[in-house]
Amino acid sequence: SSDALQTLRSYIADEHQTKKGKPFDFTGWTNRHLESYPEQENCYDCGVFMCQTLEWLSRGEEDFPFAQKDMPYFRQRMHWEIGKGELGDTL
Repeated sequence: SSDALQTLRSYIADEHQTKKGKPFDFTGWTNRHLESYPEQENCYDCGVFMCQTLEWLSRGEEDFPFAQKDMPYFRQRMHWEIGKGELGDTL
């Protein structure tokens, strides 16, 4: 919703101002609403879902070929990537 987006933008702006001492530059940012996105089905995979969704968006994807059943794989993959300090290929 637009309220959630405004809250997130305010949070980013406030955090940047607090930590960097200057306003955050939102130039080039666009608001997008996706019709379809993966949905979490439990109360503990939110971080994995968020990281994977943002990774796919950063690669220019708008279709997400993963679901709840893929979270154990992504959890292991993220562990490997953090340990190695590098990102793996997409699915």
